[in-house]
Amino acid sequence: MDVLIVEPLEPEVLNWIDARHPVRFAPELERDPRALRQALFNVRALIAPPSVALDAQALHFAPVLRAVGRLSTGAENLDAEAFARAGVEIVRPGTASAGAEAEFAIGAMLQLLRRVPVRSSSFAAGAWARRCARSSPATCRIGAT
Repeated sequence: MDVLIVEPLEPEVLNWIDARHPVRFAPELERDPRALRQALFNVRALIAPPSVALDAQALHFAPVLRAVGRLSTGAENLDAEAFARAGVEIVRPGTASAGAEAEFAIGAMLQLLRRVPVRSSSFAAGAWARRCARSSPATCRIGAT
């Protein structure tokens, strides 16, 4: 088998890969590390979600593995040194989460502008501050670059 896909993908993407390579789609392996290691034996490429950790021991079960793909930017639980020693490339998109990060940043700015953290703590303490906002979002210019 060429490609093992553990990450849930859009059907169009899965079909595109399947048309070009032998593929096994097995999202259930995300929750079963032992079965995942057994499935790695004849896999040349793996697409795995961030919840799947891979280290030197996992690479021992993957003698022909050459690439691990992540759809997210994080690779904290991938042993980069072990991958480099084994000649396995970690492939991940640098801007995959840019949209979500921009949405979060703008949402956080709006919360701070409206003093939501202050209001939330006063509300939890049993008080309700009627005039918490010093400024209205309608009178401000907010953006992300």
